[in-house]
Amino acid sequence: PRFADAWSVYAEPDEVLRERRAILDGLATAAGRDPASIAGAMSCKIVIRDDPAEARRVWLDLLERHGMQDYRREPWLGPPHAVLERIEHYRRMGFSWLVVDQLAPFDPETIERLMGEVAPALRA
Repeated sequence: PRFADAWSVYAEPDEVLRERRAILDGLATAAGRDPASIAGAMSCKIVIRDDPAEARRVWLDLLERHGMQDYRREPWLGPPHAVLERIEHYRRMGFSWLVVDQLAPFDPETIERLMGEVAPALRA
């Protein structure tokens, strides 16, 4: 906390994030830092499709291709408005950065829709 510019986490339940942020804030304060000077960065995996079932199918195919069937973190799946709601939720919790972690080969539809539909809505 003495030198940190950002606090980077993977999407977790809210209560876990609040607990961890409270610990970080306490450590920052003890180090003479303003806790607000440490930006929050949220990492997640996203698959955008209008049909959430189709997004889940694409996600499961990616996991199988990579031999990651035992992967346990829940991705953000569904249409752009649902992804936008998740981003806004974490923004309200104090996260100002979003790190979208994609598995190769990258999903062009998700990338195009993030940039063409979700990002403009965030800027509005």
